Amino acid sequence: MFAVEEELTAPNIVALSLMIAVILAGLWSWKRLIQNKKLLEDIKESLRYLPEFKKPMKAFVALICFLFWILIPDIYTLIWSQVNEVKLEKFNELPMTVKLWHMDAVFSLRLLFMGLILFGASWKKLIRLADCGFRFDQPLDQIKSGVYSFFLAMPLVLLVMVLTSPLRSQEKTHELIKVMQQDGNLSNNLLIGFSVIILAPLTEELLFRVCLQGAWQERNPSLAIVMTALLFAFIHGLPDAYPLIPLALILGTLYYYKKSYLACVVLHMVFNAFYYCLTLIMHAGESGAAIWPG
Repeated sequence: MFAVEEELTAPNIVALSLMIAVILAGLWSWKRLIQNKKLLEDIKESLRYLPEFKKPMKAFVALICFLFWILIPDIYTLIWSQVNEVKLEKFNELPMTVKLWHMDAVFSLRLLFMGLILFGASWKKLIRLADCGFRFDQPLDQIKSGVYSFFLAMPLVLLVMVLTSPLRSQEKTHELIKVMQQDGNLSNNLLIGFSVIILAPLTEELLFRVCLQGAWQERNPSLAIVMTALLFAFIHGLPDAYPLIPLALILGTLYYYKKSYLACVVLHMVFNAFYYCLTLIMHAGESGAAIWPG
């Protein structure tokens, strides 16, 4: 997850202003939610009872998707190195742009293969896509729910970021932030943006919410939300995992209550886009250059 530097330069003031605006919008969203007694009761009530689906996600289908998620990076790297006659131990010495293309390719392959697995399971009538969050009704309502949930998540995320700030250091900065700070040219920024704003939300929500949570929530919805949230957070590594926990809990609750993959993808996309833009703004101030160099 993207972090905010402490030095108050002009771009950082802009970033801080955006943070404050989002926090205020988030607090207002929480006020609205608390005042909406019916919605709160509906959410609580939905967690008390097991969902009724005709053909929900099956555990073995989710397991196959998870195995593909784990294996695809190594398989792709091995094949790529053989085709391009590059030794595996030399991979880290490749130009950064090549490594970013590699990252985007891995995300794309994960999305492709998991999608094929789910469509195959649906074709074999093992699952029903509508019972796995792929709703085609009320798309605007699903999008609005994702955006609204983003504002609900932000005050909690930022609070945890503040509480865990002693655990953060320059050495523990996310690798993609380091790339944007050290090799932040136009092509690299575009590749990173496409990965974190488009590919990562589509792929991660498909795995964590649709597959893993979808398979577990048939037995215990609350436990499924919590366990999937923890797995999602800690797979991103420490200390980034800590502020991702409240985000993941809201993602899980949103998926369970709205039964919508789209709503979760929208929330995840807006969240990543927000921190990506903050990082670009602050990097422009540090380098004294435009965000998109000509």
